[in-house]
Amino acid sequence: MEKFKRVLKRIFCLPPLATVSAAIFGFGFVIAVAIFKIESPAARYAAYLASAYALIVTCTGIVYVKPAVVAVKKYVSGRPLMKKLRSTRLGGKYLTDARFRAGVSLYQGFFINLLYIAMKLVSGIVYRSAWFIALAVYYILLAVMRLMLARRLNARDEAEELRRYRLCGIMLLFTNCNRNKNPGISKSFRPFSLQNQQLVPAVRPLFPPTNFVQWVNLWVSPLSGRKVG
Repeated sequence: MEKFKRVLKRIFCLPPLATVSAAIFGFGFVIAVAIFKIESPAARYAAYLASAYALIVTCTGIVYVKPAVVAVKKYVSGRPLMKKLRSTRLGGKYLTDARFRAGVSLYQGFFINLLYIAMKLVSGIVYRSAWFIALAVYYILLAVMRLMLARRLNARDEAEELRRYRLCGIMLLFTNCNRNKNPGISKSFRPFSLQNQQLVPAVRPLFPPTNFVQWVNLWVSPLSGRKVG
């Protein structure tokens, strides 16, 4: 296991120059494929993999900017406004308690998601739009994940926290289900589209995958030209 970890670290934890180079290449590649509308499946898959790798090394490379972040944090914490905020009960707890701060963020996102769910569901029903309904279901899953994490925020069991993170990852993976590629996973939750004012099965991904622009084009292009009413 230790050897496997060392291999992963060597692949995904690169030096600063290599991290920047991989990020520029990966993101530049996928942008070029989108701008020049390259239709080759091989090029698209390569761009997808390159951009995924670029995102990973960018996340792992954040450690290189930690000294700068610490310096900025130290400077900001010394400002009079921050000192005054820290002297209050709620402000002090928010600034010093990481779990409390995470809870505020999670519940805030949860209630915003509820607002989005209501808006998208009402819009989907009124305009008979599968696009809005799909977004509503997507925000429902996001709200469920945030609530799951928030409810276990004060748990001290590291194993339980990891299980929650893993479950959230599985739910995010589920949102990328495509019925024609993953019939076993999405069998009980079929994608749909609107044809002749009726919901019918489709082979389009129901939820936005990593390539959000492509997902928007798949859904909006057919729906936008259809007369509603």
